[in-house]
Amino acid sequence: MSLPRRFALSIIACMAMQTSTSYAAQSANDLLAEFMPLISRVRGAIRYQFEQGKGCLPWSSLARDPKLDASDKATVDFAFTAEQARQLGEPSAEKIGALLAPKAKAGAFVMAAIGTCESDPSISDMASPNVITLVVERRDGEAVKMRFPFQQGSDGKLAYITSKASVGPTDPLVFGAPRSADAQQSIAITEQAQAFEISVPVSSLSIRLPKAGFKRELPRNVSGATASPRYFMFSDDVRGIRLSGWFESASRFEGVKDSPPTVLQGRTLAHQNVVKKKTGDWDTVESDQVDGSLHLNMTNIHAHVVRAGSWIELHLSMNSAQPLATQREQLAEVLRSIQIVER
Repeated sequence: MSLPRRFALSIIACMAMQTSTSYAAQSANDLLAEFMPLISRVRGAIRYQFEQGKGCLPWSSLARDPKLDASDKATVDFAFTAEQARQLGEPSAEKIGALLAPKAKAGAFVMAAIGTCESDPSISDMASPNVITLVVERRDGEAVKMRFPFQQGSDGKLAYITSKASVGPTDPLVFGAPRSADAQQSIAITEQAQAFEISVPVSSLSIRLPKAGFKRELPRNVSGATASPRYFMFSDDVRGIRLSGWFESASRFEGVKDSPPTVLQGRTLAHQNVVKKKTGDWDTVESDQVDGSLHLNMTNIHAHVVRAGSWIELHLSMNSAQPLATQREQLAEVLRSIQIVER
């Protein structure tokens, strides 16, 4: 066994001894045999970023196999930049769990780990983070929260304070329903036989998206609108259609506007052939983006509905070799198929 792994296991053993006897006896084997790879992966990534001067940034991972090695490809990692963490407001484990939940529940994932940072004045009087906190859980709902207090030396390296480490049971954040105050503000997606029901508990509106070839997705770039707990995204790889959107209060709606140019691979792409119209219950802006060097032949529809105190915005896009007019009609057909339900 390598020195870093032996050291990590000694921390876990120390932590287990600090919990209640019954919980430690029940969970010690689980922690060592199953959680250790994800613990090492996530905590190590946060530590590396901190020692590289990037700050104590969140990191999370989903695993398809509980018996994987720390470097196994059966994991999917989600790293956060400083800007993405800022966009999250407070990059709490609860918010990250809400972002991971759709992908975790839709995929063949059996474990999840969320790593964040916090400051503990009992460890240091400095305002900077000095604790790496991990919430690690299994699909069956068992979850634990671990705290790894540390000190940073003059060389920038982190040293864990094992005497103040702790572990204990907690609520699941990815595979279970979140119990935080944010839960009423977060997107809820229910998979039915023929459709996805998308809603936010505080809103009296929901939308029903026919499944067709759609599957739920998790944004890999978590910033701006995608960092909102009310954001959702779906894709149909066969047709090349992407659908995303979010719920907001109707008071934030400022009218239907043209979309600003986007930047892709350093090239600014203006929206062409812009048309505002009404498609079913939706106020829409249709546009095209074409760039031969980027193999881009894309049509977009931005759609809005404001009703019952809520504002729902959707963005549908399609990139294929088909004529742009054909793509527009296909996207409009998808939009017309989406039902708006008032509860």
